[in-house]
Amino acid sequence: MCHTVARTIPIPRSAGPTTPTRSGLSLVELLVALAIVAVLTGLLLPAVAAAREAGRQAACHNHLRQVGLALAGFSTVHGRLPTQQRDVWTIDVAADTHGPAIAERLRAASQSGSAATEPAFQADVPLFRCPSDDPGWAGGYPLANIAFNPALLGRRPGQIPDGLARTIQVIEVPSSAGLTWASGPLAFPETVGAVHPRGIGIGLADGSTHWLDRAAPQPMLLALLSPDGCESQEVP
Repeated sequence: MCHTVARTIPIPRSAGPTTPTRSGLSLVELLVALAIVAVLTGLLLPAVAAAREAGRQAACHNHLRQVGLALAGFSTVHGRLPTQQRDVWTIDVAADTHGPAIAERLRAASQSGSAATEPAFQADVPLFRCPSDDPGWAGGYPLANIAFNPALLGRRPGQIPDGLARTIQVIEVPSSAGLTWASGPLAFPETVGAVHPRGIGIGLADGSTHWLDRAAPQPMLLALLSPDGCESQEVP
């Protein structure tokens, strides 16, 4: 007689309701993340702005240096610096930086009185602008941010008793002064200024560039602009 052995098969128990797995951020976590991003952005933006301004300041000093070198080249060739009556100094700088052909065209237009119709005079020349200043126009002509020291007009290198390293040759002026590069802007104390937080860029007659504190006393500025006063003011 055969006996059948019953085998019990276990029935799995129901796991019951499961807790869904959470994916994503809660509202509090999202707010914390946004706050962290905002703080980091607030810390980085001033650093980025400062780095950009440093680059603009370096470019501005480079413009001053290039203008100074062009004026030195003019002085070597002619034995004197430009005279506003015969030479618009910016035209002579353009001759050194943009070629003699455009300078001759500008000079001919200036002497014939047709400068107002000469398109080259209405062209924007970045060399005479400060990258930190807002470019502007006056009467259809682009404004300049670099001006020449009028006390040096027509001077020979040996006619600067104060010395080349103690006399300003070119200096920054703001666009608000309304000086156009086509007119050969000249630097007078009341027009000097810049938008750099560091100060005002200056180019000395020896070709070097420096920063002049915007809070520098008026006697120091006048002493640096004067080529023959034998003043005791030191270059900053």
